[in-house]
Amino acid sequence: MMFARHFALRSAGACALVLLLAGCSSEPSASDITDALNRAIEMETQQLNQLSGAFGGGAMKNPMTGMMPTEVTDLEKVSCEESGKKAYICNVRYTMVGGMFGKAGQTMAVPLRVMQTDDGWMASAR
Repeated sequence: MMFARHFALRSAGACALVLLLAGCSSEPSASDITDALNRAIEMETQQLNQLSGAFGGGAMKNPMTGMMPTEVTDLEKVSCEESGKKAYICNVRYTMVGGMFGKAGQTMAVPLRVMQTDDGWMASAR
């Protein structure tokens, strides 16, 4: 009886340690990467809108105006490797929908550099 109780306590302690260490992982999750990519797309769209308004006294229109907004969906994080302080190169697969990709979207598989900043995870093209 004493052995079974001791074994149960040790097992519970080991499980708690595994959960604690799993929560300490500092690499980005698939959700973090999706958010970073969508934030980067939004920033690029805003820049394109500003640039197209600046040329020709505002007469030049953004060619993407009126299209469905572009966004990343169904991202799968395949792997991540450290690439500097608070930075990772992550191999990901995802679908881009909207804009020139349409409703059906296009699936891509790419390596992506992701860096942790004070504002969250940021994506860059390596």
